[in-house]
Amino acid sequence: MSYLKVRSLSKNFGHLKALQDVDLELEKGKSIAIFGDNGAGKTTLIKIISTLMNPTSGKIFVNDLDLTSDGDKIRKSLGLVSHSLFLYSELNAIENLRYFGRLYGVGDLDDRITNLLGKFGLLPRMYDSVRTFSRGMLQRLALARAVIHKPDFLLLDEPFTGLDRSASQLLMNYLEEHKAGGGTSLLVTHDLQRGFESADQLAILSEGRMVWKSDSSSLSLDEFKKVYSKNVSEGV
Repeated sequence: MSYLKVRSLSKNFGHLKALQDVDLELEKGKSIAIFGDNGAGKTTLIKIISTLMNPTSGKIFVNDLDLTSDGDKIRKSLGLVSHSLFLYSELNAIENLRYFGRLYGVGDLDDRITNLLGKFGLLPRMYDSVRTFSRGMLQRLALARAVIHKPDFLLLDEPFTGLDRSASQLLMNYLEEHKAGGGTSLLVTHDLQRGFESADQLAILSEGRMVWKSDSSSLSLDEFKKVYSKNVSEGV
């Protein structure tokens, strides 16, 4: 059974067609990485699936729930990392996670916070104001914030931004752990290698259209890089 279904999804901003008739399907417990140049429509797609933006036309179903009518239920199952980190700079790391954990009614919250801060390498700075954090540390805390409530479905918009090699590996380890627990994830990224290595399925957006899709097991990274270059450069 498909966990995510996207059917004929389009989004217009005036005369600009940000997304055009996008179709996508993802099974529960699977992951997909979506690639594309700036302006391809990746962030718009994430915003619509996460209920932050309404489509112009088309339908989206998450776990058989209609995004149009069941947005509140869907949001409870989502964990979102986007360009907006949704962190409070005047609070420290623990206070940020406690705030969001209480919003979601997370049980054993203190243990959950300690576990996540350790998992993302933030325990040494847990009492420091977030305004003193580097970009990479902010990104790691945003990841912890996104998963505080153990969401079924992760939506990640350029999650490797600002992360060094070690922190990127922490993220990839978490994605594997999430999938092993039956979780589903969709990420959009410019990082061809890390996206390729972290996903079961691959897709390319170009000028708002889904121009290519495949399982990651069907080709090598070098082959995928050639496919990406061909599809993006030609703007199919």
